[in-house]
Amino acid sequence: MSADAAGLLRDAEWHIDEEESQLAEQKAQKALSILRENSQDSPGPADAVRMLALACSARGDRKAGLGLLAQELSRDGCSQRQRAVLRLAFAEIANSRCGSKRREEALEAALEAVTAFRELGEQRLEGWALIALAHTHVQKGTKSEVPEELTKALEAAAQAQVVFREVGDRVGEGKAMHTTAVALSFQNNIDEAVARSRELVSYWRDLGYTRLEAFQQECVSEWELVRHRPEEALEAAQAALEQKMQREAQRQAQVDPVPARSAAALIHASNAYLTMGKTDEALKLSQERLETFRRNRDFESEIVAQSSIVSVYVNSGRLRQAADVAEETLRKVQSRPSSRLLKCWEIDLLQTLAKIYLRAEDVENAEKIVDQTIAVASEQKDRKSLAAAYLLQSELALLKKEHRLGLKAAMRSRDLSRKTQTKKGEASALLQLCSAYCARGELKRGAAVTVESQRIFNSVGDREGEADALRMQAEVRLHLNDFPRAIAAARRCRELQREMGDRKSEAWACVQLAQTLLSAASDEEKQELDLRAKAKEEKARSEGKVPESADETGTRNDWFQGDDEDDNQERPAKAAFERALQAAKDALQLSRPQEDEQLLSRALLSLATAQMMCLEADAAAKSIEEGLPVAQTVADASAEAHFILVKSQLAEFNGAKSHPEAKQLANEALQLFTTQRDESGEAAAQAILKRLTPKTIGVRPTDTGGPRYYAAEGDDEMEEYWEEEVIEEGGGGGGPVEIQAYSGPNPSEIVATVSDVALGLIGVETLDADEPLMDAGLDSLAAVEFGNTLAKEFSGVALPSTLMFDFPSVKLLSGFIDASMREAHDKSEAQRAQSAAAGGGGGGQRRTRMVKKFRPKPGGARRKPMSFNQQAMPVQMVPAIPQAAPGGGGPVASQAAEVAPYKGPTLAEIEEVVKDTALSLIGVESLDNDEPLMDAGLDSLAAVEFGNAIQKDFAGLTMPNTLMFDYPSVKRLTEFINEGLIVGARKQVQGQIEDMVGEKVDPDEILALAKYLSRLVLASIDDVFAQAMKIQNWLNQITKIFSKLQAPNAWISPVGLNCVQPYRNAQKAVVRSKRQTVTLKTGDAPTINQMRQRMGYPPNFIHSLDASHMMMVAESCQREGMTFAAVHDSFWTHACDTAKLNMLTREAFVELHRQPILAELYEDMKVHLGGQAPPPLPEQGQLDLDRVRDSLYFFA
Repeated sequence: MSADAAGLLRDAEWHIDEEESQLAEQKAQKALSILRENSQDSPGPADAVRMLALACSARGDRKAGLGLLAQELSRDGCSQRQRAVLRLAFAEIANSRCGSKRREEALEAALEAVTAFRELGEQRLEGWALIALAHTHVQKGTKSEVPEELTKALEAAAQAQVVFREVGDRVGEGKAMHTTAVALSFQNNIDEAVARSRELVSYWRDLGYTRLEAFQQECVSEWELVRHRPEEALEAAQAALEQKMQREAQRQAQVDPVPARSAAALIHASNAYLTMGKTDEALKLSQERLETFRRNRDFESEIVAQSSIVSVYVNSGRLRQAADVAEETLRKVQSRPSSRLLKCWEIDLLQTLAKIYLRAEDVENAEKIVDQTIAVASEQKDRKSLAAAYLLQSELALLKKEHRLGLKAAMRSRDLSRKTQTKKGEASALLQLCSAYCARGELKRGAAVTVESQRIFNSVGDREGEADALRMQAEVRLHLNDFPRAIAAARRCRELQREMGDRKSEAWACVQLAQTLLSAASDEEKQELDLRAKAKEEKARSEGKVPESADETGTRNDWFQGDDEDDNQERPAKAAFERALQAAKDALQLSRPQEDEQLLSRALLSLATAQMMCLEADAAAKSIEEGLPVAQTVADASAEAHFILVKSQLAEFNGAKSHPEAKQLANEALQLFTTQRDESGEAAAQAILKRLTPKTIGVRPTDTGGPRYYAAEGDDEMEEYWEEEVIEEGGGGGGPVEIQAYSGPNPSEIVATVSDVALGLIGVETLDADEPLMDAGLDSLAAVEFGNTLAKEFSGVALPSTLMFDFPSVKLLSGFIDASMREAHDKSEAQRAQSAAAGGGGGGQRRTRMVKKFRPKPGGARRKPMSFNQQAMPVQMVPAIPQAAPGGGGPVASQAAEVAPYKGPTLAEIEEVVKDTALSLIGVESLDNDEPLMDAGLDSLAAVEFGNAIQKDFAGLTMPNTLMFDYPSVKRLTEFINEGLIVGARKQVQGQIEDMVGEKVDPDEILALAKYLSRLVLASIDDVFAQAMKIQNWLNQITKIFSKLQAPNAWISPVGLNCVQPYRNAQKAVVRSKRQTVTLKTGDAPTINQMRQRMGYPPNFIHSLDASHMMMVAESCQREGMTFAAVHDSFWTHACDTAKLNMLTREAFVELHRQPILAELYEDMKVHLGGQAPPPLPEQGQLDLDRVRDSLYFFA
């Protein structure tokens, strides 16, 4: 009987390999019945249950298979062998299409089975356990992206192969060889994987396993596609299809025929056809197989076939048909009872459908599908699919020009990928993040994330992903005019494509490289011509000649229109253009065999442009003659427009006879570029038209005195910015000068610009002009970026460091910018008129004006010039000072003589603070006032801390970054601080006066008023805060005693909390090299940091009082049965209890401060100072604490 059972089990195993799961279940069930009656252990019931579970898994019911195993394991009297067999079966089922938790359980089960079978001497089962272990390592290596797991898989598969060879199990040996090939493919060792798989095709044929032979052919086809060999892939896929069709024909005679699934072979064959450009063949094959699958009622294969049809339609550009088939397939999947597999298919189909609608720019349907995708992925708690859905949401937001939402969605995708440790997903999210950054104009951030994406793709061995990152990196660097890095990225991208054997992608990369080299060469030529023109002008001036100015076209530096003197000079950037020409020739050579007309047209366009720039006009004309019809055939309007543009330039260079033709071609190109909203193309076409007809209608020049740029009126894709420019005028003889009208932006334009910048940083859709920006959500970090952006938008306007406090809203800030621009213009014109009236003689006049300029909004698929203005650094604008009114002087002049004496900190007090801070950081006992602090031992690390400490001690005084070099000694730094305090106070008061009466009072009077009032303010500080200053000085004296004892400041708070501030000096290590000396912090030294002790004691003591007050309020709320919460100094309760909380807060404050806090601290100090007497207490104030209870406003 045991022999019969063993035979049945062998048959069941064979049926499973041949995808005949129903027959396998029947044989396994018979074997189980026989073995239940027989008490032997090998083979035993566990072997039959294993085959039953594997058969269930083969027909897609893994849950039922795992249930059988769990039920058998729960039986009493389960031997070691039976348990090992069942654990083996669990590992075989759970290692595929399950979550990471199941994979870990499968790994544990496989290891347990391997160990048990080795102890039992069951070599054949040990081999199967090793294969299960290898499969689990492969799953972990690919799903979790851990390359080390693939190495472990290869080791386990090699051991299994040896074991099977020893026991003569050729099937097991073949499966071990297949596992090795799979692991090699995931290690990107595709050549070795293909070689082993081709061997296995013959291996399975010899054994008579037709299904495994066909399966191995499918593997060969898949990996040949990875090697970019579509012909070999198609041959292998067709062989697999033929074998499976034969098996289908053989099974038609069966009573209960089981379809032979050929979906994988269909996908590979279809992809091979698509790679070869044979879309009709791919569609025909997919439709034929779909009919077969429907007749066989093979639902899973039917879904795969329909997905293949969708891919064909998408690749051929028939997006409407693709969407219809995808929606039909989605409805079929959703109509079936829900399962894990069907949910995965549903998410995949939703993502495919969303991509189709996005490609078709169908925003409404795309939004609906993307939302549905996110909902399904969230419901399934599938974080990887959710991350992919957020990428689609980001792409949709960018399509809708909602750049902020696109950025947020890309960041969500990135964060989810990081949580799931999906490195490829993270890298893909970073590429989408680059697109979002570029759309917002943050190109440098975009370039940075492409570098990180490339690094991640490289770390996981994804060369295709790395090539995509390099391609995008080159594009962004090109927009930034960072030509060296753009060229390096484009070259590396081409090298990767060549290494992968993808000739078509290599050709595209070569086209991009040629375009990048052309842009770099053009920039190099422009810079060289600018230098030559400048030298020529200087030479003309030195010879007393009037230098030639740029003509109306702004092309004085055009090599093609140079004068005779340029004939003797070598062409600028000649070598760079030749390199671009060679890259374009390589691109064309790679493109011709690919049978891709769009690629061919682009390669010919690059070649024609390079030939034109290399002065090979005839060759360029031939390339255009060949490439233009190709571009028109494939409806590549962008390439067509650029071909016409290059043709126009060639006609222009042929001389005046060809100018009418050039003009006609330029107008034709301009129309095409306008239709496509290609701003860079429009600018190039308009430049040609401007050269040929100086007064072209419908464009607006930005007259900058250098190369001009044009933008079509009303173009929504253009953005405006304002910049101050300096205009040189010829010298006059003192005659009247015409005052130029203000030409800067009007108030509404300024408000629009400020609002746009604020909205982009805050991340809201609307903003009230009177709403404070800080209240609207502009935090301190964004405020810095806000100020920097405005400084670039309104170049020349001096923005104060206190911008957000002086002008908190859009309305106030816009008014300040408008006033500053107009005042600067008035001052400039007044100075020019005054200089002209004085008869300045030779040398000419200079004046400034604000000029509106235009540039493309950054972020798009096309390359757009990112730097439209390359003028010299503008002169900084300052508020204008109007002429004094007649009879100026007024009462201020007489009061100025009676200005109160300055009563800020004295020189001695400033010197004491500076010296104490320096001594505590250097660690010496004394210091000469004239000795440079760096010489005394203040290293670079301590110098930074020294500057920060001085900044805190003298708040409001701006310290330069070069503080220790500009004011190296205590004496010089003291003098600087003293003067800075006086001047700083005066400037703050002056600014307040100007805001109130600046338009009515003479500037000289305002200055005198500021000097007078600033001294009064400084003199009043000690009077207003007299008691506080005395307490602070007393606390500082206590700190000195603690520091001399080398003990940290310590005290007990009013609620009994022991407080210590253990500020200690840093332990430092000095690293000296030939180039530099670096000081590093290695830890805390045992000595006290006197400066930090002194600075920290007063605020920390006050904080301990605040904490005590909060604790007392919390206890009062608890006694009253109230809810109490606090965040820092903000106390919260329910709305119904706010009045009671108000009262309790005041009562606690009064109770706290009725205590003799300083007297108790005095007694406490006696204990902490070891009996040494503290300095005398300052006298107590006269505040009536009961007034706190009745005050309108109160803060603790």
